[in-house]
Amino acid sequence: MASRVRIKPGLLKRLRDIREIPSEDHQARLMGFDRTTLRRIDAGGVPSAAFMAAMWETFGLGLGEAFEFVENESLCKTERDVETGMVATELGMTASEIVARAERATGEYVRTEMAA
Repeated sequence: MASRVRIKPGLLKRLRDIREIPSEDHQARLMGFDRTTLRRIDAGGVPSAAFMAAMWETFGLGLGEAFEFVENESLCKTERDVETGMVATELGMTASEIVARAERATGEYVRTEMAA
């Protein structure tokens, strides 16, 4: 099975703590990104080459120090759960409510861990 890259879990928060960066927003600005990008990647989304370069430029971390490879299947599930959670937050709903609406709209069962 093919693999994809993601940031090591908890790394962005550890960097904020160690470097005494006051917020996610401040950290994102230091790196040249917005907070939503930072959160998406922190939650398991696939980082762009520009994001990986920013980790080197901002924190001096190489690819092997900041990122790891995961199997596509688990990464796709993580990205789907992140997207469902982000949409739910933006709409002021729970992830379960989003999934239920999707099932009613499509007539199909939507399988996700967040709905449980």
